Amino acid sequence: MKMFSDFRHFRQIERAECGLMCVGIVSELLGARLDASALRRKHPVSVHGLTLRQVCEIASTWSMECRPVRCELEDLTQLALPAILHWKLDHFVVLTRVSSGRAWIVDPACGRTTVSLSELSRAFTGIAVEIRRSTNFRKRSQISPLNLLSLVQPDRRIPGSLMQTVILSVIMQAYVIATPFYIQTAVDDAGLKGDHDLLLTLALGFGLFAIFNAVAEAMRGIVLQQLTSILTWGMSRKLFRHMVRLPLPWFQRRKLADALTRFDSLTPIKSLIANGFVMSIVDGALSIVTLVMMVMFSPLLTAVAGVGIAATLVLKLALIPATLKLGAASLNASIAEQGNRIETLRSMQTIKLMAAEEEREIQWSNRLAEVVKANQANGLVNVGLTAGGRLIDALTYVALIYIATREVISGATTIGLMYAFLSYRSQFSARIQNLLDQFVNWRLLDMHTHRLADIVLQATDPLVENQAQCSASIKGHIELRSVAYGFSNDKFVLKDVNLTVEPGEFIAIIGASGMGKSTLLKVLCGLYLPTRGEVRLDGRPLSFWGAQAARRAFGVVMQDDELLSGSIAENVAFFDERIDMDRVWDCLRRASVADEIASLPMQANTLIGDMGASISSGQKQRLLVARALYREAKVLIFDEATSHLDPINEQRVSEAIAKSGVSRIVVAHRRETLASADRIYVLNDGRLVKVADRSAPASQLAAEV
Repeated sequence: MKMFSDFRHFRQIERAECGLMCVGIVSELLGARLDASALRRKHPVSVHGLTLRQVCEIASTWSMECRPVRCELEDLTQLALPAILHWKLDHFVVLTRVSSGRAWIVDPACGRTTVSLSELSRAFTGIAVEIRRSTNFRKRSQISPLNLLSLVQPDRRIPGSLMQTVILSVIMQAYVIATPFYIQTAVDDAGLKGDHDLLLTLALGFGLFAIFNAVAEAMRGIVLQQLTSILTWGMSRKLFRHMVRLPLPWFQRRKLADALTRFDSLTPIKSLIANGFVMSIVDGALSIVTLVMMVMFSPLLTAVAGVGIAATLVLKLALIPATLKLGAASLNASIAEQGNRIETLRSMQTIKLMAAEEEREIQWSNRLAEVVKANQANGLVNVGLTAGGRLIDALTYVALIYIATREVISGATTIGLMYAFLSYRSQFSARIQNLLDQFVNWRLLDMHTHRLADIVLQATDPLVENQAQCSASIKGHIELRSVAYGFSNDKFVLKDVNLTVEPGEFIAIIGASGMGKSTLLKVLCGLYLPTRGEVRLDGRPLSFWGAQAARRAFGVVMQDDELLSGSIAENVAFFDERIDMDRVWDCLRRASVADEIASLPMQANTLIGDMGASISSGQKQRLLVARALYREAKVLIFDEATSHLDPINEQRVSEAIAKSGVSRIVVAHRRETLASADRIYVLNDGRLVKVADRSAPASQLAAEV
């Protein structure tokens, strides 16, 4: 199995996880198949990736021994394989074989491939890791495949629709099965004997049968349409519901285009459940009936037809690995192209300021070329498959006509039986082809289920799942107890952070860029779960309150927060079903933006473009502050939420918020903001340190600490 596996389940989703996926690939090559999702959960990888030492440490936790070596190109044949190679300075691949001037590698980005040694020399940095089984290594399989039925939203209409589809399909196929009898009887019993009455009776009978068949086909189409709609609605809602409840780091580590295209993987699954599953049952049953009829008519002709069908099956089965590989390549290329296009559209202002339109066009053209190349390769395989199948079918048909005609001449069979057999043969061939196509589609489905598994098998945010209390009882007392947070156990962004915030207090946090201030606020809000320690709200862990209660107690403005497409009022109320306009205007006044909104032709009903594109950055920040105030939160958490404001507007906003008497935790650097804080902390090297002298500038305070 490992010889032919392309390790699709270990395809990297994030650019930085190639080293982790290489560990999974090597483990499978050594005989222990791991679950990629379990690997990701046990060894979360930061956006900075893994060092060689970290890769070896992860491998050792799965009972594998590593020996990093430095080797030249000519020494690769001496490596103990499989081995992990450092590739193009920022990537890892697995070397599985070196022979005849070529190297066989498994790339977590694209699967199995072969390269010449000259190509390898340009990518290989000279650093490799030999990996072998340790004494306690044992062969095992920890794969947790995605159950397709788990994607289906339970609906009492689905079983009934499936049963109706099966019944109507059987009725339709009964007409197809009976048609050869009509041909045989019309030719042998009516045509050759000149029986006009029998011919008329047959024509009327099968004409009515044809009408009945057309009605059944139309009814089946309606049922399938309803079934597809039910599946589309239920599966899409279930998947989206699960996805929006995933932890925030899941979204931050993935490209937007990749997350978007994962929903497209639902389409072939819905098609297979709604249509492919039913037709496979019908085709399988009726192909047996058709085969029996063929044998009854002529065992010799059946054997000849069987040889042709077997040859077609061999051809298709031989091309399945290529089809799967090219399908994955086409999908990956399409994701890269779409991601580049989305990134370009979102960054158009920057691109124009840098006069980089041509450069972006070239980059996108290169991505598009990869898509065209992958689709062309896939198309060529399909052309070869179609041409080969038609050639085999034509040669088989020629042989059948020749043998059948000889039997007619010898009197062993009749012309009607010959026509009937050829009709049954066409039906049998078509059904076998359909079954094989469904088998190929099922194999291709594996690629889509692995993409969906990254969503479905990912654990949801535990804070979202727990809805224990209501927000009315929350007073706003916050406590951080020995909180640590990091993407890996040996590199923490926050280290042993302790902080207590009483209701109504104003806490300011300063620190150099990259010290983890935004991370600290996200831990406070429950967007990040602490690696160690806990965050307590009113003396209880955040998990006690649940996301709805805890996060509604917070009014938060982060640096990268966005406005959504809609009116200003809708954004301030965050699309509440019942918007309190008096409260909206009160929040706009407290955010010092009411006069500017009132001067607009449509005032608070003015529409804002995607990401707030139609307003200034200062107005955007004040609208975000107004949105936080609208929640009537117990605690306001601002991450440089007024950095784009002029001193006058910033002072107005600060004074208005101070009058509300709610707790405030603010990341800021301006002296005016720090001067009004009850306490100031500096975050440095992952630790919070309280500042005694509050009169110095923020930069001096941070430098002294």
